[in-house]
Amino acid sequence: MICALLATPAAARADTLKIAWMDTGLSRKGPGLMLRALTDRPDDQSNAAIAVLAASAADILVLGGIDHDYGLHGLRAVQDRLAEAGHPYSHIAAISPMSGKASGVDIDGDGRLNEPEDALGYGWFSGENGVAILSKLPLGEIDDLG
Repeated sequence: MICALLATPAAARADTLKIAWMDTGLSRKGPGLMLRALTDRPDDQSNAAIAVLAASAADILVLGGIDHDYGLHGLRAVQDRLAEAGHPYSHIAAISPMSGKASGVDIDGDGRLNEPEDALGYGWFSGENGVAILSKLPLGEIDDLG
C-alpha cells in the first residue's frame, strides 16, 4: 500500500512537494538477503516494490520494511534501482532500528535466549525491518541516537 501526501509550502513557493510512504515488504529474515533480492537475485516482490515506488514519482520517499546495514548497502541498492527506473534520489538517510538487537533477557519467558521475541524490538537480526528516507531534496543533519 502506498500513501501520498501533497503539501503546498509557504505562499512564496507555488510548487507542490510530493511525499510518499510505503512499507516496501523488502525486509528479509537474514542480514544481506534484502540486498541480494535487489541485486544478485531480483525476485518478483522486489521488482514490484521498485515499480510501485518509481510510479509514485515522489520528491521524498519514506520507506518501511528496509533492512538496515552498516554501509547502507541495501538502501543504496534501492536508490540504484530507482535511478535505473528514471527516478534518481541523491539524498538518503536511515538510522539503525532497535529490531533484532539482543536484550540479553528471556523476554517471553520460554527458557530460550536470542530469539526474535527476546530482542529489544522483535527481529531475526539487528537492523531488520527499519525505516529509510530517499529524497531529491537535501536533508538536514540526522543523528542516530541508537
